[in-house]
Amino acid sequence: MYKSKYFTLENVVLLLVFLFPIAGTFVRHWISDILGLLFVTSIIYYYKGQKTSLFPEERKWLWGLVIYFIVFMLTALINGWTEEQTSWLGLEIRFLLIIPIYLMLREVKNVELALFYGLVTGLVAVSIWGGYEIFILKLERTWGTYSSLFIGPVTLLLVSLVIAKAVNSLSTNNKENIKYLILISIPVITALLVVALSGGRSAYIGFVAMVGLYFFYYIRNLKVVIPLLILVLSFVILVFNIDFVQKRIVTAKQETLSYLQSEDKANAAGVAASSSGIRLEMWRGSWYIIKDSPIFGVGRGNYFNAMQEYIKAGLVNPAVTVGHSHPHNAFIETMVSRGLLGLVVMLFILYYPFYLFFKYRKESPTTALMGMTHIILISIFSLTETATFTKGNFVAINLIFSSLLLAVHMREVKADL
Repeated sequence: MYKSKYFTLENVVLLLVFLFPIAGTFVRHWISDILGLLFVTSIIYYYKGQKTSLFPEERKWLWGLVIYFIVFMLTALINGWTEEQTSWLGLEIRFLLIIPIYLMLREVKNVELALFYGLVTGLVAVSIWGGYEIFILKLERTWGTYSSLFIGPVTLLLVSLVIAKAVNSLSTNNKENIKYLILISIPVITALLVVALSGGRSAYIGFVAMVGLYFFYYIRNLKVVIPLLILVLSFVILVFNIDFVQKRIVTAKQETLSYLQSEDKANAAGVAASSSGIRLEMWRGSWYIIKDSPIFGVGRGNYFNAMQEYIKAGLVNPAVTVGHSHPHNAFIETMVSRGLLGLVVMLFILYYPFYLFFKYRKESPTTALMGMTHIILISIFSLTETATFTKGNFVAINLIFSSLLLAVHMREVKADL
């Protein structure tokens, strides 16, 4: 059956990679289901006897994923295993599932092309969905199937990866690239409109960081700098001419200043109703937990219970646990739940690929820029949300993009050496 011209394991992988970025923002379980299918395919791929020759650096990263899972188990057991930890087990296992997937992606050719076509198609799909929400449903903002905090950052991530490949093409002298650049310009612009209308302020910051990276990377290349300037100016004009977006930005500024100027933050009025203020108070309050449990944390999912002690003592505003089970910052959440031990491993699995992308950027400039872009944006989103490491769909996006881009990158490095 696998000897069929079209129905091969490799083609199944390419199809799944193509589908992965297309409808995850507005079709429930799309992302998680494709992750599961990729895992099953990787097991079959391994069963067929496919061998993968890895660099030592790749093995280190894969071991980092294993250790990350072990730290979850260790800190959960040390703090007392409960039903809460059992409920988190399925998500934490995803960090292990990515290992066979990585080994498979390392060997399957043209996965980068399947991803790119999927990204562009995804921009078209999310643009249509955003238009449906704004013009047909008459919503003030784009929501997707989960929330505006998901559709905004994820859409920006898709846009950024497409632009990363585009600017790398602009930096070359290949005139044929102009044709596809013109084709992708429209979905890029419409998808950025979806980002703007999501109201996701981390996505706005991410846009600035993305453009900053590209300017830094190609500062001496006018073929890249000029189109980027046009893109930035267009987005800024777009953002500041939408009343809803202006309100989001002004409100964030006012809420932040109000919180910072408050002398008694633990009893400050209005914190619960302040999106920025409640996050800042969560972060401040989390340091009490971190100081008391610095090495192993308090265990995944125990933020709510651990914070009660400091709330009763009048050290932290009670609003930090009203409808909140985490501190809305992936780095702080990791320190709270897994301690400094967990943070070190988290930083390794997040930034070690960045080191490899940068180190071997000349051998594979396109995947290097796409990989660094992905990691920078995930880092920014992690500053105001924990979803990048605690929500199934975002974890899948984080890991699949990281593993695929790193697999292709290291394959190119091996071919170049």
